[in-house]
Amino acid sequence: MKKWIAVLIVAVALHAQERTQDKVVAVVGDEVILESDIRETMEFLKGQYQVGEEEAQALRDEILNELIKEKLLLHEAKQDTSIKVTDEEVDQAVENQIQEIRQSLGKDQFEAELKAEGLTLEEFKEKIRKQIRDQLYIQKLIEKRIKPKIVVTPAEVREFYEQNKDSIPSRPPMAQLAHILIRIKPSQKQIDEAKERANKIYQRLKNGEDFATLAMQYSDDPNTRDLGGDLGYIRLSEIQDPIASIIKNLEPGEISEPYYDELGFHIFRVDDRNGDLVRLRHILIAPIPTAQDSERARTLARGIYKRLKDGQPFEELAKRYSDDPTTRDKGGLVGYFPIPQLPSKIREVVDTLTVGTFSKPIETETGIYIIQVLDKKKGGKPTFEEVQQDLTLLLQQRKLQQEIDKLTERLRKKIYVEIKGG
Repeated sequence: MKKWIAVLIVAVALHAQERTQDKVVAVVGDEVILESDIRETMEFLKGQYQVGEEEAQALRDEILNELIKEKLLLHEAKQDTSIKVTDEEVDQAVENQIQEIRQSLGKDQFEAELKAEGLTLEEFKEKIRKQIRDQLYIQKLIEKRIKPKIVVTPAEVREFYEQNKDSIPSRPPMAQLAHILIRIKPSQKQIDEAKERANKIYQRLKNGEDFATLAMQYSDDPNTRDLGGDLGYIRLSEIQDPIASIIKNLEPGEISEPYYDELGFHIFRVDDRNGDLVRLRHILIAPIPTAQDSERARTLARGIYKRLKDGQPFEELAKRYSDDPTTRDKGGLVGYFPIPQLPSKIREVVDTLTVGTFSKPIETETGIYIIQVLDKKKGGKPTFEEVQQDLTLLLQQRKLQQEIDKLTERLRKKIYVEIKGG
């Protein structure tokens, strides 16, 4: 299936109206395709890609054709008794899709769209559950029947590169970076004040006040505050201790005592459990650093910079002092980044550094960075070795689409399909 069609079938649910007196456009097996299925997708595409009226009929035919293919694959998947889709898988996929839509539209726009349609977030999730379940059936059919057939040889990749290298876009200049991050940490006094605020909120929750309301009023997490602290469904197996242990001991509706980590004090509530999945809310109460806290971080960063100048290894100091847990154990190694896409303060410094050198402390909203440049690559046309993996994935995707088209053609000969026009 074309990826944009699969995504749109879910995304346009934001704009779906009541389907009273809807017209059946096609029948595939025991599934129907409605006029509204096509209309909603067309309207979405016209808004996103400025589709002209002259192209509208061709677009409508393409959408209908893709929807028929989807229904054929869905029918075949449901006939295969070895293919199962669990409620747990659907729950996780719904949460993932919500996150994708939220990122695509932006949180504020997503919430505005829901409000305009008179939908709560939970109602919207219910609205897309069937589409998500159907997509999972199709994905599993493709995994079972088609993907094992897909083979791309190195010779095919090399031939494709030679035939298309002039059209392969140039790459931006890249830099391999390591960093030492010094966060501006609050003093013990600020931590104690935050703890007091968290304990007061915890007592209000224990006295029966609404969790979502207090989260919207007091939480310092900007990503979940307006959602009443809603973190969605999360797999327990993907949560690290000690938070995982705290959540495991909570029954639906129960609230944890405030737990402190480097972000602040968290209060968790479990809304639902489904196997390994838990539906979570949280309230974050963050200590606010003072001017003295900022100066203390600057003093530490200047001291680390002096040690680097005196010859101490960057990797050693990163492991000892960096506040970035994802890179600290790797000696601060971050990886390769397109230089033009770096934050402006970092980019300006990286442009001036040569390989093997490091920067003075750079103060940002995140904290204070000392950057080391480990390697630089000039921009321009990439070599075969640089794009070999990407081209392999591209050819795999092309072959996958070809095999899907072949399968749907075969299915069309054995499954009842009627196009009713319109």
